[in-house]
Amino acid sequence: MRNLFIPNSDSKKILESLGLRDFDTLISDVPEAIRTRNIPLENGISEMEVLREIDNIGDKNERLITFAGGGVYDHFVPKTVGSLIGRSEFITAYTPYQAEVSQGTLQAMFEFQSLISELNGMDITNASMYDGATATAEAVLMATNATRRDEILMLDSVNPDYQKVVATYCEHLPISIKTISPEQIGDFLSEKTAAVVIQSPNYFGFFEDFEQNIATIQNNKSLVIQIYDPVSLALFKTPGEMGVDITVAEGQSLGNAMNFGGPLLGLFSCRKKLVRKMPGRLVGETVDADGKRGFVLTLQTREQHIRRERATSNICTNQGLCALAATIHIALAGKSGMRQIAKLCYNNAHFLAKKLTQIDGISLISVAPFFKEFTVQLPMDAEKIVEKMAKNGILAGIANGKNLTIAVTEKRTKSEMMQFVELLEEMI
Repeated sequence: MRNLFIPNSDSKKILESLGLRDFDTLISDVPEAIRTRNIPLENGISEMEVLREIDNIGDKNERLITFAGGGVYDHFVPKTVGSLIGRSEFITAYTPYQAEVSQGTLQAMFEFQSLISELNGMDITNASMYDGATATAEAVLMATNATRRDEILMLDSVNPDYQKVVATYCEHLPISIKTISPEQIGDFLSEKTAAVVIQSPNYFGFFEDFEQNIATIQNNKSLVIQIYDPVSLALFKTPGEMGVDITVAEGQSLGNAMNFGGPLLGLFSCRKKLVRKMPGRLVGETVDADGKRGFVLTLQTREQHIRRERATSNICTNQGLCALAATIHIALAGKSGMRQIAKLCYNNAHFLAKKLTQIDGISLISVAPFFKEFTVQLPMDAEKIVEKMAKNGILAGIANGKNLTIAVTEKRTKSEMMQFVELLEEMI
């Protein structure tokens, strides 16, 4: 495999120049269990033959029907999206450090910002973040910066991966993070509380009934940070309508395939009053000396523009191509199309939940409303169910003890859902 990548080079000399003993030292950070060795390739074969052999190996991969979610979802991506983002002027574009000569890139970012703000009802959206987890962490830093307080209340129903990323961001900062249940918000609010972080729909798929707590939180001069599902907003009340201060989300479900877990797309929006504390890039619309429409990077209080200690964020780039894919996806679907996608997700999820809960021993863990994801309690260990279902071509969901979190998008057919039900019924 080494010769496949550097066919005309002496790998020994390259390793010596790097101060490495051998190739295994170079890849020592890669766990032994996932390293691939002894790929059966003959010496001296052509590139065409190598590619053919690799394709044959790739064909051995299992293609599972996906009911797993937890932040990354198997939504349909129209071919038009890939065709457009694959154009050379888009796929080679990078962060516009010389913004005035990158008008096309800036316009794409501006349209993205506008569409996301229209979708979530917020005043301002930036030109994207790395992913939903880092967007959440940046929202926490922004809240402490804006309020000059050092305590964050995090609901225990927030995605555990997001919680870990936030904890990592804050590990060496004077920020205290308290994980609480929704019922404890009033008990833990104090003059130290910078923000309360809520996910709705939450990690288990259910909507949090936190609207009544918003006034209580804001009366305490604390901010409300909501993590949301962008597809759900075509059917349900938006964060803007509920009066949330900062909203973040994983935007992968908008025009971006799962791709084995990345790249992802962080969405970040806020109220106008907080815009000067917002991290990341922000594109504004203007006119040039001739009165023609143009675009600029604006309010650039970022680490590459001012002294580090005064910067609002160390985020200095954005997920431009993924954001463009989301922009194209939303524009293609339009309001009616987005609503149709959301309805299909909602109807499919409720159809499957109804069928599953008719099986003895299976019940929903909550009576709260849900959108495209829900969690059921099983009479046995859920991990065993996931393993058995995988052998039958179905990725059943995310296991947690006897609980199984299941995601159902518009891609799932009735026959696939009934196959899920029948297999699960046989296993219980």
